[in-house]
Amino acid sequence: MPAVRAGLAEQLGRLPAQESGAQDLVDLVLGLPGELSPADRAQLLQRLVLSTVGFTGVTLEWVVMLGIQHGYDTPAVRQEHIHRLVREVLRLYPTAWRLIRVAAADHDIAGSPVREGEHVLIGTHAIHRSAAVWDRPLDFRPSRWEQPTDDQRRSYLPFGKGEGMCPANGFAVKALEHLSHLILHGYRGHVRLRTRRPHVRTLLAPPAGWTRLTPAPPPDR
Repeated sequence: MPAVRAGLAEQLGRLPAQESGAQDLVDLVLGLPGELSPADRAQLLQRLVLSTVGFTGVTLEWVVMLGIQHGYDTPAVRQEHIHRLVREVLRLYPTAWRLIRVAAADHDIAGSPVREGEHVLIGTHAIHRSAAVWDRPLDFRPSRWEQPTDDQRRSYLPFGKGEGMCPANGFAVKALEHLSHLILHGYRGHVRLRTRRPHVRTLLAPPAGWTRLTPAPPPDR
C-alpha cells in the first residue's frame, strides 16, 4: 500500500488541476482547495478508490452471485425484492467485517472496563450472525427484512454507527440496489464456486469461482 500511494503521489504531482468540472476521482482530488501535498492527495485518492470501487464492488459481486443462486435473475424481480436482497447480503457478508473505535471516556461494555483512549474492536461479522438477535442467523433469508425488529435494526452495522459511520451509507446502498436490479432483471446467470471458503483480509472477498451472465431473451409479444 505505501508503494502504491507513493506511485500515485508521483503521478498526481505531474498532473494539472482541472479548471472546470471534475470528470473523475483524480480531477476531484486535484481540485480540492488547501495546502495539500501530492502525498496527502494520493492517500485521499487511494481511500476514495477503495471505498467506491473496492467495498461496493465486492458487495455487488455477492449480491449478483447470491441473487442468481436464489432465483432473483428474472424479469419479474422488483425493486423491493432487491432492497431486501442487498440488506441481507450486507448482513451476512459485510465488507467491513470489523470496526475499530477509540474510547472517548472510561466506561463499561457488557461488564468489561474500557479506558479512555483504548481501541475497541467491534466484530460486525459476528454481531450480524448472532443467534441472540437473528432467527436462524446463518440462513440467507432476505424476507427477514420485511419486518425487522428494533433489536435487529440496532445490531445492523454494515456501515458503522454514529459520528464514525461510513459516508457511503446512503449512496452505496442506492447504487448497489440500482446496479443489482439492472443486472438481475436484464441478465440470466450461472454460478460455479470452488470449495474454498471466503478469506478475510481488509475486505471480505467472495469465494473463488465465477459467475456467467447472458442477456435475457426478449419478452414474447
